[in-house]
Amino acid sequence: MTKPRTLVVALCTALVLTMTGFMPVAAVLPEIFADWRITEAEAGWLNGVFFGGYAAGVPLLLPLTDRMDSRRVILFAFMLSAIGGFGFAFFADGLWSGMAFRVLAGIGLAGIHFPGLKLIADRLEGAARDRGSSVYISMFSIGGAVSFIGAGVIVEFLHWKAVFTVSGICAVLALLLTAIVVPARAVIAPKDVGLLPDFRPVFRNGPAMRYVIAYFGHVWEVFAMRGWSVALLTFSAAQIGNEGFTGWNMAILSGAVSMLMMPTSVGVAELAARFGRVRTICFASAVTVLLVVLLVLFKTGPFLLIVVFIGAYLMAGFGDTATLANGIVGAAEDRYRGITLAAYALSGFLGGMVGPVVFGIVLDFSGGRDSGTAWSWAFGSLLLGTLVVVLPLTLRRRKTA
Repeated sequence: MTKPRTLVVALCTALVLTMTGFMPVAAVLPEIFADWRITEAEAGWLNGVFFGGYAAGVPLLLPLTDRMDSRRVILFAFMLSAIGGFGFAFFADGLWSGMAFRVLAGIGLAGIHFPGLKLIADRLEGAARDRGSSVYISMFSIGGAVSFIGAGVIVEFLHWKAVFTVSGICAVLALLLTAIVVPARAVIAPKDVGLLPDFRPVFRNGPAMRYVIAYFGHVWEVFAMRGWSVALLTFSAAQIGNEGFTGWNMAILSGAVSMLMMPTSVGVAELAARFGRVRTICFASAVTVLLVVLLVLFKTGPFLLIVVFIGAYLMAGFGDTATLANGIVGAAEDRYRGITLAAYALSGFLGGMVGPVVFGIVLDFSGGRDSGTAWSWAFGSLLLGTLVVVLPLTLRRRKTA
């Protein structure tokens, strides 16, 4: 029998490996602009469709973990992730073919992310399960950073499509690691579990639905900024006075900055335990609003200042991730916790699709990525995500006050 620590390390490693295919489009977006001659709006779709694939995969794959061993679902998802990476590298030659393979990659991650969490919960107990779950959840932010940094390193030496080849290889390695280390487990499916999820119990749970809606806005604002961060840094380096930074590897820089998100999330969760969950989330949202204003005011300012603003925004935006997750776990009814997590994941990654798409459309229609005014309007679109985070939670407070 696999030891708990070995099991958790293997799953965490597999998650990070497959997440090399998480944000490569954002990391090499300037190169894609040059080769495929796509518009900003089209780039927004290419960025966001991955999250649409994730959202589509959640109701298809996550319910299967109640009917069969999560390991089987995860291994299948690794295959989809590999096809998404290799397909983009060798067969995609424009927007539509690129979007198709990114959808496959998104579905693949949907079959790995939360099913991996469920696998840990199914195989471990007590303190080992709690610790293992916390470590596994934290790997998501690390995997996202590795996606940027890895792409930045690869594109320094190889063609940008090699980034996607590597992501396919990593998905295969993750599949092999999981197949070797994680033992199979027999599962007896409950008689009342259907093939497709029934979200009605979640819709009837008002407190849980508030967190489901808030998570939509949360992922919107965070991944809109992450998805466009490399393009923003490229724009900033092109401004007068910033010429010395044009040779910097923006993908590596963006990935390094995003590494700050994980410790921030843990720290904000501690603050929430002391000062209250809703109050802490609203404070973090107020900080993101302030940073949007600063980005609008200083969009053509010093490059390093923009780097600081992006890092601060990602820290404040991602900071309440663990706090929101604790909120949905606490609000979910015990017998419906699995389906509640599925609704939560589905909502969040729909937001992850909408955010980059809206940002790209606004940027495109207000002047394009070379226009400072267009960037100002695009920054403003981030406030829509913030609004969706705050409103359902503050309305709850007023109602219970």
